[in-house]
Amino acid sequence: MEFVLVGFSNLPDLRTTLFALFFLTYLVTLSGNVTIITTIHVDRTLHTPMYHFLAVLSLSETCYTLVTISNMLAHLLMESQAISIAGCGAQMFFFLGLGCSHCFLLNLMGYDRYVAICHPLRYSVIMRPPSLPHPGSPGFLLRVLGGFDGHQHDLLLTLLPQRPRGALLRHRPVLRLSCVGSAGIALGVFFLSVLVVLVSFLVVLLCYGFIVAAIVRMPSAASRHKAFSTRAAHLTVVIVPFGCASIIYLQPESRGNPEQDRLVAVFYTVVTPLLNPVVYNSAQPGERVRDCPLSANLKEHAARLVWKAGCARKAGNLRASSVAPAKGRGRCHLMETAAAAAPPGGIFPSFLLLAFVALAAAALGAAHHLGLLFQLMHKYEIIRKSRLPGRIAPLPTCPGALALVLDHLAPPPPRAQVDKTSIQHGGENVAAVLRAHGVRFLFTLVGGHISPLLVACEKLGIRVVDTRHEVTAVFAADAVARLTGTVGVAAVTAGPGLTNTVTALKNAQIAQSPVLLLGGAAGTLLQNRGALQAIDQMSLFQPLCKFCASVRRVRDIVPTLRAAMAAAQSGTPGPVFVELPVDVLYPYFIVQKELAPARPVKGLMGRVVSWYLENHLANLFAGAWEPQPEGPLPVDIPWASPQQVQRCVEILSRAKRPLIVLGSQALLPPIPADKLRTAVETLGVPCFLGGMARGLLGRNHPLHIRQNRSAALQKADVVLLAGIVCDFRLSYGRVLSHSSKIIIVNRNRKEMLINSDIFWKPQEAVQGDVGSFVVKLVEGLGGQTWASDWAEELRRADWQKEQAFREKASRPVAQHLNPVRVLQLVEETLPDNSILVVDGGDFVGTAAHLVQPRGPLCWLDPGAFGTLGVGAGFALGAKLCRPDAEVWCLFGDGAFGYSLIEFDTFVRHKIPVMALIGNDAGWTQISREQVPSLGSNVACGLAYTDYHKAAMGLGAQGLLLSRENEDQVVKVLRDAQRQCRDGHPVVLNILIGRTDFRDGSIAV
Repeated sequence: MEFVLVGFSNLPDLRTTLFALFFLTYLVTLSGNVTIITTIHVDRTLHTPMYHFLAVLSLSETCYTLVTISNMLAHLLMESQAISIAGCGAQMFFFLGLGCSHCFLLNLMGYDRYVAICHPLRYSVIMRPPSLPHPGSPGFLLRVLGGFDGHQHDLLLTLLPQRPRGALLRHRPVLRLSCVGSAGIALGVFFLSVLVVLVSFLVVLLCYGFIVAAIVRMPSAASRHKAFSTRAAHLTVVIVPFGCASIIYLQPESRGNPEQDRLVAVFYTVVTPLLNPVVYNSAQPGERVRDCPLSANLKEHAARLVWKAGCARKAGNLRASSVAPAKGRGRCHLMETAAAAAPPGGIFPSFLLLAFVALAAAALGAAHHLGLLFQLMHKYEIIRKSRLPGRIAPLPTCPGALALVLDHLAPPPPRAQVDKTSIQHGGENVAAVLRAHGVRFLFTLVGGHISPLLVACEKLGIRVVDTRHEVTAVFAADAVARLTGTVGVAAVTAGPGLTNTVTALKNAQIAQSPVLLLGGAAGTLLQNRGALQAIDQMSLFQPLCKFCASVRRVRDIVPTLRAAMAAAQSGTPGPVFVELPVDVLYPYFIVQKELAPARPVKGLMGRVVSWYLENHLANLFAGAWEPQPEGPLPVDIPWASPQQVQRCVEILSRAKRPLIVLGSQALLPPIPADKLRTAVETLGVPCFLGGMARGLLGRNHPLHIRQNRSAALQKADVVLLAGIVCDFRLSYGRVLSHSSKIIIVNRNRKEMLINSDIFWKPQEAVQGDVGSFVVKLVEGLGGQTWASDWAEELRRADWQKEQAFREKASRPVAQHLNPVRVLQLVEETLPDNSILVVDGGDFVGTAAHLVQPRGPLCWLDPGAFGTLGVGAGFALGAKLCRPDAEVWCLFGDGAFGYSLIEFDTFVRHKIPVMALIGNDAGWTQISREQVPSLGSNVACGLAYTDYHKAAMGLGAQGLLLSRENEDQVVKVLRDAQRQCRDGHPVVLNILIGRTDFRDGSIAV
């Protein structure tokens, strides 16, 4: 079988230039290494360990470049790009051995320099070579090739590595091509890479740490300069290859950037072999070979040894004659055993080399940033997506071929170019991803930064719903996420548009709701330059979101959004944020018009700026419309282990008074609400329901206990906290009895164990999905039942509490209507197909005790954050998700002030909802504590405002309930239902008085 190397063949204009550039580099590298090997072989005085290592290193570089660059040069000139598997395998055989030998040699050379500097008098003993073959001899060559044996198995296993060079082959692409589980193997490969690459590098750095310490103690400034120059030169040869290898092999795959990796691969393949000849062949003009850096450092070591010997002589431990200079040829005897390579002329040449390397890296980085290397380095994805039927899957790149991609005997794809005439824009990419993920609604408040994505969503059938405040858009997306189990999506404009969403996003974070916020931003070139509405949005949202990303190129929109959607639903769900700069959303011709200079540029600086802008624009749109997968990525959901489930089964099976507290996490996918309800009913354990779990068992279910939760928790011997945490709602765990066995299950381990070190301690803490855990728990118990007297005791306490409520409902109030009585009538009137949205303080707190949701996922409250203002957004999302349901919103009069203007939204979009306002003319929940404790009602008072008339001014229907029509409460509620069914949003303004029903409730 043959393959085709598709690399520079699709860049015909550059092939000649690249051939000339790489061929010149290859000649310099080859001649420099041959010079080093020849010099060491001819001059017998250089047959020492250090020079032996240097010769081996030069031979390794020569063979390496012969294997890699020569093959690449041949394919640059050949019309046929075919290569056989055997040919590629042979190339890999030599490549792997040379790479690992090179790594080992750098360690040996570092250790050699450490011994020569820190232990010069023991150098000849420590580095004594029992049998070193002469450079150029057959034994010498066999020693070099001896490193190949250990890599034959890797070669046969992987065949074609993705990276051109390194101490260990990168196996990730090969593992992905295999049909077996590769996670464990990949982990092992990673740790082996750490051992070979990172540990080797740290060993060299440790040696140089000791060397620097020894050099600093030298008395002569000239000696220190020369020594530092020597070590800096060798350190350059070490840092560059190890640095490239670390970038390639040690970075997590999730953070890998194919273009950056290929850029590093090019640098590693062509530039690093050039460093060794440049460093070790640099000599001052007119110097003889034996006085070049290979021998000059011997004199430096002789001087250093004399200095150390002098110090020892003063202590009486060594006679000066032991280090007297030897006669002839100007060298001392110890010079023959010392080993190092020091370019003469001070530290300047080494720093010049470092500056050159840094400048080259900066130039390549700038080229990558501007997209100049995009057409060269991103072809792997292009080929994979556009391959013809019958081709095999693309394989990882063959080493030394500079990221050439293998494809089965097929012509290379057309050159990726920017279509300057296209009217496509990045908003279409956004809309395509949303549609592929099943998104039906996009909530927004329009802004120029995001107009393209709104238009594109409308064209693809995604309903765009614009609100009157950005916070409402995010609340609506939150409601969609909670009721559907998918990701709710909102899009707002840059700057203040995004800052207006902070409260809603934080509420979603605490409520663990998967929400995607798309935010506009200033153009990529104008950020941090004072552009309109340009702020550091990423820093603002990183503490609020699980995932934050800023898209910098049109081609990155699709993968970024897919990753964001998966992150929102994985683990503990939560909000994610994707920033979309304006120039990645608009079409090419509009962005070009904004970036192009108004007048022809003049002067050198003007031309440079114009060139930069042109390349920046090309990089923005390069590869923008190439086909990419748009569908959902796998979602990572934690599961309870069978061992944990079994231990919980054993604990619960021995319980006499078990109790379950279910929270919002129990309703998360993948377990449907109906299946969870069946499991809870089968379990037969009394339970309390909170958050989104309210209504799970329907209305008046015998297992659902609604009152006296604290007392019940104190009496229970086993408590299962399923998806609920011990925060202020459970008095931080103080309501739990120390004699009770506590089982807690939660997706978030940190929240699961909150306050467990102070007020409570779990018997079993299970990190996993709550719904699936309950289902497995029921299966493990196998139909076990408990005595009915425990549930009967709890129901009797429930009945007694509700009897007290009925008594309070019959009491008259000073003015207007009794809120307890009104809410009892609401409970009697509420239909079975209703969704309850609650937004407020005192009035809503009362309703939580009296009004029951009719089924699962029929109750929406803000959650633990206690946010006011969620009502309109939640109602909007709920009605769109379930158009056949009646959405009843229970508002406090204070909270309704946030939502009033959104009745314009309901009217414009024909979304009929009912709003019931408990209007007591104040922030009553606050005043209940403030007045008795502080003696003042300051800032707590409001007016009996005609909210129903304000709603009528916005086009909605308005009704009023007061003492004058007290006997017609049910009739007015029925009228509101009828108008709502006719398609009108309705506001029912209910004037209420104050009772002692909520005395003692917390406000802080």
